[in-house]
Amino acid sequence: MAVGQTSRRGANRMLAWLLRLLAGLCADTSWWFARALFVAAARWRMPRAGYRRSSRAPDRMALIAHRGASVTLPENTLAAALAALDAGAAGTEYDLQQLACGTLVVLHDGTLRRTAHPGTHPNLLDVPIGQLRLQDVAHVDIGGEILPTFARMLSTLLARHPVRISFAELKVGAGPTMVAEALRVVLEVGANPEQIIFICFDSNVCAQLKAGAPGYRVFLLGFCASEAGVRKTMEEALRLGIDGINVNAHPTAVTAAVVQEVHLHGLAMAVWVYRAPAPNDCESVWDYMERVSVDYCTTNLPPEVHCWAARAQATDPPNEI
Repeated sequence: MAVGQTSRRGANRMLAWLLRLLAGLCADTSWWFARALFVAAARWRMPRAGYRRSSRAPDRMALIAHRGASVTLPENTLAAALAALDAGAAGTEYDLQQLACGTLVVLHDGTLRRTAHPGTHPNLLDVPIGQLRLQDVAHVDIGGEILPTFARMLSTLLARHPVRISFAELKVGAGPTMVAEALRVVLEVGANPEQIIFICFDSNVCAQLKAGAPGYRVFLLGFCASEAGVRKTMEEALRLGIDGINVNAHPTAVTAAVVQEVHLHGLAMAVWVYRAPAPNDCESVWDYMERVSVDYCTTNLPPEVHCWAARAQATDPPNEI
């Protein structure tokens, strides 16, 4: 091995170690330091364009709104989702939880505490969402609107933007009952396989979704700090017989080589950022992920992403399939 290769691998290992600290940094006053690390990593690993995308993916990286336009509007609301699609996002991501009555609602956390208006039904804020029924939450204020059900969210988005994609995440802890209800809603609303992608961290749930609706896409979520972690997630997706992987947007983990490997196995490659504000939700990381041929990038949609997307569309041709 050449000396230059050895030193570069050593530097990459150091960057990977530093990036493992980012989850903690995102929550404290070191946010700008965390972003600086992501920028440095993205610039260090910037490859040449031209890697092969998966056959069922867009021609160039599609921007998916993380919980809707969550930088400017309350997350996981109809307003945030519609605003994101109105602004030109290729799709929106949202989280699903199941109530005691079986209904699926759009909510990230296991309780209403963080996102509900504190003045509405304070007695419900700390009750596990799985213990509440639809009539219990029917008037809870979530960012100026009532808590949306999955059926209402999906049907509303399809009515206004039928060619956009929903990334619907079934939260960890989902079981066969939740899977069955999610698939029932999709069929009832009439969403076709090009209009929704299911995502989940739980391998068993991914397998159940794929078995229940083979024509619909399912991506395995992963949190990876290295190429090895991405490959492990890829191998699990292949074992499950699903359609893609969706990992956190770490430039030291999502390298050109590993993205190409994912595509050569016939899988789609998606990445996601943290809850807003996210240090990896910045131009250098978007540019990097586009250059390595990532198929979908889930972003909180800060205003500057639209300028970046327009500039990228105007100056760079899409990668060849």
